[in-house]
Amino acid sequence: MADSWTEKKVADLEKRVAALEKALLVKVIPEPEQKPRAPRRRG
Repeated sequence: MADSWTEKKVADLEKRVAALEKALLVKVIPEPEQKPRAPRRRG
């Protein structure tokens, strides 16, 4: 059953990579709708 185990691992890694790529794209390329937030002032 080594093949099925390997395939499962590869699929899991691919999901993780896709999620990381999405997160990076969101951080690097913010959507035009999102406006930069002003820093909150604590008082």
